[in-house]
Amino acid sequence: MGEEDIEHDDGTPVPIERPTSIITKPLSEKDQDDRVRMALGLTHDDPLPDVSRKTLLAYYRYLAANLWFPFKAKTESDGTTLTVSRLIDPKESELDEEEGLLCEARDREKPFPLPLSELDDAVGNRKLIGDYGYWFWNWH
Repeated sequence: MGEEDIEHDDGTPVPIERPTSIITKPLSEKDQDDRVRMALGLTHDDPLPDVSRKTLLAYYRYLAANLWFPFKAKTESDGTTLTVSRLIDPKESELDEEEGLLCEARDREKPFPLPLSELDDAVGNRKLIGDYGYWFWNWH
């Protein structure tokens, strides 16, 4: 670059061109972060939010509309096989950000509440439960 190509800076701010349209990349079913964004009503450009009462309620609405019940699953801690009969509405119990969303599970005894994030190998709902657990544990 020669000296004739260099302009003297007189201190005047350079005008910024504003884009006429912002095109957001579409969400992909193949990308786990994008599937979580779908559940939370976000776009591809949005960062995944931290777990909060607001985001848990949004995830609850998504899962309530998309999970199939009953389904078999195992607990992550010890691999116990359970039958999950329903997602517990946050209005029925205190929504705790440390526990997250609850489901009603049953082993050989009686039904009991269990944090959804503790489920593994959820037959028929693996992606939905896996994506929720991934988000819950990593953005908690």
